[in-house]
Amino acid sequence: MHPGQKYDMDEYRTIYTVDENLILDKVNTPGDWIFARSNPEYGLNIPLARDPEYNLVLKIDGKPDIIIENAKHNHEYTRSDLGLSDTDQVTEILLDFTYAPAGMHAKRQVHYYFNVKPGYIGEVENRFNVRIKPDKKAIEDWNEMVENTKDKTRYRSISDSGIWWYRYNNPNTWDSLASDRHATIVPKPTNQPPIATVGVELLEHHGGQVHHGENRMKVRLQQAERAEQEDDKKEEKKAD
Repeated sequence: MHPGQKYDMDEYRTIYTVDENLILDKVNTPGDWIFARSNPEYGLNIPLARDPEYNLVLKIDGKPDIIIENAKHNHEYTRSDLGLSDTDQVTEILLDFTYAPAGMHAKRQVHYYFNVKPGYIGEVENRFNVRIKPDKKAIEDWNEMVENTKDKTRYRSISDSGIWWYRYNNPNTWDSLASDRHATIVPKPTNQPPIATVGVELLEHHGGQVHHGENRMKVRLQQAERAEQEDDKKEEKKAD
């Protein structure tokens, strides 16, 4: 729940903060927008009268922001598309909406893809938040809802600044749906035997030579554990 369900929002911005040990690979922007303020409305696939509009903004350590104005919906932006050099370290990724209609919902959500800095081992953490400047009537409705809610830890009222933050004003939902993302990077195993072997053989050949034309293929998959067991059996037979 946020204060943009009934009224268009004056400002709407998603903020994705990137761990310093992760390198942005690409961004898939949201798309397939519908009007959905609840689960029942989501199932109706109600189209919006006008799709949202937003700029894709990248904050880069030590450099001016990169701004893709009026970014495409449901589109893959690679590092090359975004004008990033090999050494550019993206610290924040923002979707800064220039038009954010009431009830907007993306059936295809935004996705961020990263690579790990070479040689890094340990934990990484990315953080997500949403900043909204609601319509005045939306602020009044939100604060009234908070006042009438018995569980005072579930929501927080909007302060005089007029800014609603997902993490602060709706902490329960943020915690269950959009909390900080963690991963642990472990060393890549070395000298580890393969878990399986795959053999491919063309059936139509002459002394190992294959001629142009139609052919058939045989694929053989053998699990390593089974192969080791077969080797053990062979050794047992030799011992006998």
